Amino acid sequence: MSNAKTDASPASQPTSTDWAGLGGTFIRFWQRFARRMWSDPVIIVGLLLVAGLVHGLQMTVTPSLLTTDDEGTYVAQAWAILYKGALAHYTYWMDHPPGGWIQMAGWAWLTHAFDRYDSAIAVGREFMLVATLASVALLYLLAKRLGMNKFFSIGAVALFALSPLAVYTHRLTFLDNIAIPWVLAAFLLAASPRNRLAAVIGSAVCFGVAVLTKETILVVLPALLWQLRQGTHPRTRRMSYFLWSVFAGCVGFIYILMAIVKNELLPGPGHVDLLYAIRWQLFDRASSGSFFDPTSAASVIVHSWVRLDPWLIGLAVALALPAMLRRQLRPVALAFVIQIAVMLRPGGYLPQPYVIALIPFAALIVAGAVGALWNSGLLNRFHLLRNQIPRTGFSYAQVLVQAPALAIVAVFGLVIAVPQWSPRLHDLMTDDRNVSVRQTMEWVETHIPTKKGDASPVHILVSDAMWVDLKRLGYAPDWYFKVDLDPAVKANYPQGWQDVDYVIFTNEMNEIAKSDSKADMTTTLASRKHGTLVAKFGSLSETIWIYQVHKPLRTSSGTG
Repeated sequence: MSNAKTDASPASQPTSTDWAGLGGTFIRFWQRFARRMWSDPVIIVGLLLVAGLVHGLQMTVTPSLLTTDDEGTYVAQAWAILYKGALAHYTYWMDHPPGGWIQMAGWAWLTHAFDRYDSAIAVGREFMLVATLASVALLYLLAKRLGMNKFFSIGAVALFALSPLAVYTHRLTFLDNIAIPWVLAAFLLAASPRNRLAAVIGSAVCFGVAVLTKETILVVLPALLWQLRQGTHPRTRRMSYFLWSVFAGCVGFIYILMAIVKNELLPGPGHVDLLYAIRWQLFDRASSGSFFDPTSAASVIVHSWVRLDPWLIGLAVALALPAMLRRQLRPVALAFVIQIAVMLRPGGYLPQPYVIALIPFAALIVAGAVGALWNSGLLNRFHLLRNQIPRTGFSYAQVLVQAPALAIVAVFGLVIAVPQWSPRLHDLMTDDRNVSVRQTMEWVETHIPTKKGDASPVHILVSDAMWVDLKRLGYAPDWYFKVDLDPAVKANYPQGWQDVDYVIFTNEMNEIAKSDSKADMTTTLASRKHGTLVAKFGSLSETIWIYQVHKPLRTSSGTG
């Protein structure tokens, strides 16, 4: 006789939903999804998108194109490479190595950038975006290689890419911005954990390119060599140093070789020379004064950085010593400290873009020092909970242990950084500071002919911010102080201001006219004195004045 229980088929058994099994499947699915989304490639893409959005919005019109002549200078030199086959639009006197604007010219050639923008400086700012995005990816990888977890590596990139000081300075067409990705790549390769000679050589080449881009980056060389020491095995260290020196030296020697080939290495009649340029950069430039003197140019420049972001550089200074206590952070902390020491030296020259090379190392110091405190347990005293709370798949114990540290970081971000950064970032992403430049270009094109009645060119003295734009419109502009300093340009003005037709005067030129550098503006100031104001655009720092120069009546003998 059969048993009913044994005769019943499995299909006839009542079924119930295996909620525990479904829950486990759901959790495992989200764990796999989270792991994929938390992978380095996905994180880097996300960081690039955020940094690109913040940097890119209004980058061609904010800051003002009249902020500094340097932007126009470097863009004009890149333009000269493509359209004149020369290293500069005027006599190239080796004040900087040409690597930076050669790279910019390469980008403009590949992307036809000068054909896509009405404003030439917009070409340079587009290339600054490319350099910044490269730096974002490299900084994240370097932070990981220096022992930071993904959370703090993201934090380092956030400080580097989202600080208003960083966004403002990264947009400006400065050689420093082009050099930074090469420097970060050099540190990243020097910190390679595999001790490969290929990484050593790559680090040397990257640093050599960085120096050919902006020579002042040489100040971080001791820190990079320290990084190389920490990243190489003792048995291969001498060979690594030898190879690094050879390849870095070969790349850097290109600049000296260029001067030798052009017979411009040593002083001599009728040509510029590299030794004079080096002496001028190191010793002959006017001092910016002491940072501790509130009336000095150095103090004014530093306070302009602080107004944009009062936290990043200050926190890095405060955390530099704690960062030095962590072996992996010592090289980048040293790179930052060296630059601060150079900045504070008495009697030195402090340029506005000097802060650019400080920003990536400051971001690594702040994120790395806070991360080290997190991992050491100094931010909380609950590490014993690790042994008291049972381990689970969700790591509840770890969350409870690190929650106080996370709260401190969150409070700092929400209460201090966000209120300070938000209005400045909003202005950078919404303002249009280029209105007066556009109005000026439109007025010039409408009211000033490119040729005079005798078919001779109309001579316009202008800042480098508008030089390329006027050149592309068919005018004969000249950079205002080249008329007095460059013999090749001065030859076109044998009668000085009497050969000038118009002067486009900017606020920066106005400030220089009040300083000790006004001797370089003799012809420009005389032209303005003998001219009539025919148009004015903008206000405050964006003001532009256009003067038409009145020529003296000439007699038949040619005398006035």
